[in-house]
Amino acid sequence: MPAFIAASVIASLPLETAAQTAKVPARTGTQINLSFRPPLSRVLRYRIRVTKYREGVPITPKPVTWVEELRYEETSSGYTLYWRMDPMGLAPEMRAPQLAMVIKPFTGDPIAFDVDAAGIVVRVRDWPQALASLHATVEASRTLLLAQPGATPALVDKVSASVGAQFDALTAETAPSVILKNIDPILGWGAGMSMRVGDVREGDSEVPVPLYGTSVKAHAKVALVAADDQSATIVDEESVDPASIAQLMARVVQSVGSDKRPSLANINMASSVTVTVDKPTGLVSHFRSETREGVKGPLVQQIEISWQR
Repeated sequence: MPAFIAASVIASLPLETAAQTAKVPARTGTQINLSFRPPLSRVLRYRIRVTKYREGVPITPKPVTWVEELRYEETSSGYTLYWRMDPMGLAPEMRAPQLAMVIKPFTGDPIAFDVDAAGIVVRVRDWPQALASLHATVEASRTLLLAQPGATPALVDKVSASVGAQFDALTAETAPSVILKNIDPILGWGAGMSMRVGDVREGDSEVPVPLYGTSVKAHAKVALVAADDQSATIVDEESVDPASIAQLMARVVQSVGSDKRPSLANINMASSVTVTVDKPTGLVSHFRSETREGVKGPLVQQIEISWQR
């Protein structure tokens, strides 16, 4: 659950690591204003690296890495964003025949999204076609699911029907965060942010989880920590309300019709995010997040997203 999304509500911008081009660092108190001016008609490649942990130890020997592509075209009301996964940029494990079939609907022709002038994704342009792609992934997943320990055709049918129903409940407006799940953390950060270096903003937010028809409560503390001629660096410390997580997990369990009811009383998740925003374009050039069980607990997941210029 990308809790750090709440930071965009609090501060209208993203978060990242230290400025990558350190010319003329801005002094504390310098006003920084960001606006969204993406390069047009150009494929923007972002490399995503994900490492998942169990009890603080990486589950896999190395991060899972792949590339997603964005392209912006200007319209009368903002932009059209074209997105797809680069089939040549997939990690070897993602090219395995069974998994490749699940990903295939998103590696062909790009899916189009309407984006407003501030860079916020508003809706999927052709929702029926995008929905068909989502259902294709469900069907392609059956072989993978059947290979899992304890899986039966009846159980796989039940899970597939549940996921398909969740997709059907989405709309053109709520579907983008599901389709763009992996690249979504970098979108919308350059949308009209205005802060001074050293400023800290703090507040609460409701983060939508459209796939399960609910939301979670999050608390974000966002700071603009550095800036230079080319970039601005933002750091966000964010925690999700444990009761909200428990409610969400109960919905997840309920959605697959499981009789199991895991202990949900003490779930506590905290994320630390650093984002570097490219000032000329308002695009995120680098994003890194760490999610832990509690503020000082063991790592659960690390995500790094880098613009491959």
